[in-house]
Amino acid sequence: MGNSRNGSDPGSLFISCGEASGDQYSRILIDSLRSKGFHGDIWGMLGPQGVSAGARAVWDCRSLSLMGISEVLGAIPRLIRMKREMAFEIVERNPVGVVVIDSPDFHLPLVRELRQKGYHGKVFYIAPPTVWAWRQGRASLLASLFDLCFPLFEFEKDFLESRSVNCRW
Repeated sequence: MGNSRNGSDPGSLFISCGEASGDQYSRILIDSLRSKGFHGDIWGMLGPQGVSAGARAVWDCRSLSLMGISEVLGAIPRLIRMKREMAFEIVERNPVGVVVIDSPDFHLPLVRELRQKGYHGKVFYIAPPTVWAWRQGRASLLASLFDLCFPLFEFEKDFLESRSVNCRW
């Protein structure tokens, strides 16, 4: 395994999803990468579909499935610890790329921490937050943290591009 001191791990890709729909996208992405000849280690926070596609779940995405304010509040210390562990592992392994899917309240702080810790690899966002609907200020955060975003709808791409976010649809 490569690490940040020895250069990137060219056979490694980190993927993180935070819910069932993101797990479906992870499976589609992994299947596509495999069909194009990528045989490297795909690891991260995944669910059953990502694992069935051949990736390695170091963290279970179902751990972000929280209901109700008391469950959310009780999980905050665990989620902060998990985010820190993830950031440490990503910086140590220095994968060729990081892909996050959905779950902006977890992934935006994770990627911000990665950048602060010196991760310079490519970072991609599938299903970024719907900044056109609320919290439009996050568009500048997307522009500064991510190399490329893949919004779900074409009008989102247009909105994000008008705010200097690199997108493909």
